[in-house]
Amino acid sequence: MFFSNAAATRDGWRLSRPFRRDGVEVDRHTLLQVFAIASAGNFPIQPLIAALAEEHSGSQRRRLLKISALIRSGTPAIAAFEQVPGCLSDEQLLSLRFASQSGQFPATLEWMVDKQRAANEVPESDEQSNSIYWGTVALITVFMWALMMTFIWPTFQKMWSEFEIELSIFPVSIMAAAWRACVDYWPICLLMLYLGVVLMFSQHAQRFLLAKFTRFTRARAEGVHPVTYELLASTIEAGKPLLSGMSTLGKYHFDPDSRQKMLVARNEIEQGASELDGMHQAQVVKSDDIEALKQFPTADGKAYVLRSIAERERLRDRTQSYRRQIFLEPFMILLLGIPVLWICVSFFYLLTQLVSLLA
Repeated sequence: MFFSNAAATRDGWRLSRPFRRDGVEVDRHTLLQVFAIASAGNFPIQPLIAALAEEHSGSQRRRLLKISALIRSGTPAIAAFEQVPGCLSDEQLLSLRFASQSGQFPATLEWMVDKQRAANEVPESDEQSNSIYWGTVALITVFMWALMMTFIWPTFQKMWSEFEIELSIFPVSIMAAAWRACVDYWPICLLMLYLGVVLMFSQHAQRFLLAKFTRFTRARAEGVHPVTYELLASTIEAGKPLLSGMSTLGKYHFDPDSRQKMLVARNEIEQGASELDGMHQAQVVKSDDIEALKQFPTADGKAYVLRSIAERERLRDRTQSYRRQIFLEPFMILLLGIPVLWICVSFFYLLTQLVSLLA
């Protein structure tokens, strides 16, 4: 009823504020709850998502409306979510696809809602705000440099010529030479500036670069993405063989390395290896983890161990992310502070020289 009433506000007022106040995690939690309501009550999900879209503005509203349009045109709900990046995380999309393929949809959806509710209790990382902040500082620095090179520097040159003074200011000369190069190759500089602005505000570009960066900086020589262990644990809890879960993950996993290892593990098992040996040979789990799994022969015990492995890997990923942020902060300060300091010192030195010569 709530979303039905909200749908009637298309041309009137919204219950939410005109500008978004909720974070990304809250939006995803709300969407999962709507999905859970539709699944539990056997309601059509398209009207619910269309009504939910009226409670949002900006990019989230556009995403929800696009999902609603795709479902109305006959696209399955999960496929519609997959075609609209940003509505749910890669892990959530994989979990939904895995649940629909393995027949564990209600239990998996309930687990996802509870997990997202717990995630909402943790303050969201402000990575996007940080990128906008540093990007804005970089643009201001470029603007200051361009203003000085187009107005202040030529003015000083005219003053020198009028007073017949010859000064060789090395730092300013370097900036002038760099400015002339930017003027000569202005299309390239304009393209780089445009890409920088797009990277500041485009979540698609940020996710793409982050995925590439994470893939190359991941420190795990063994193991797969943490969500893989959780989905394998849910397979065991449902009383199904791990082979079926590996086949599904090998087809739909968003992480190329994890997908490849799932396929290798599945092939090892099909060729006669046990489930644990196949996972070990495919470098899905480490030797210590295999020993822990062997100590728990029951399904509940194996599921507990796999979820513990997932939690350990998530903690390791969070630690690595925190270390990267600690390194990135002073690096950005130096990267943007050195040009500003260079400009200030150069022109202050220029003024002192000019005043001393005219005194």
